[in-house]
Amino acid sequence: MAKYCTVSISENRGRIRLRWTYKTHRYSLNWGMAYTPTYLKVARMTAHQIELDIESGNFDETLDKYKPDHRKSVPEQEKITAAELFERFIKFKDFGQAYY
Repeated sequence: MAKYCTVSISENRGRIRLRWTYKTHRYSLNWGMAYTPTYLKVARMTAHQIELDIESGNFDETLDKYKPDHRKSVPEQEKITAAELFERFIKFKDFGQAYY
């Protein structure tokens, strides 16, 4: 079991920031949310979740679990060339014309 960790909540340029140390690595999560009583309640719940996850060995080192929905990582999209995109467009147009 991991050593107990405390997540601190602070203000950084009017925004909420969570900071803590885990396995000798310093983490900082800048939410981009205003430092208001409403968002502070959410930040406290998230800080508590981080502490529980560290204690239970379920800490998400990518931090995606703790980010607000609008800040989570987006899965990488398929990369295609311009020629492949054009071919798909032509096939789409040809297929669409069959119905008219």
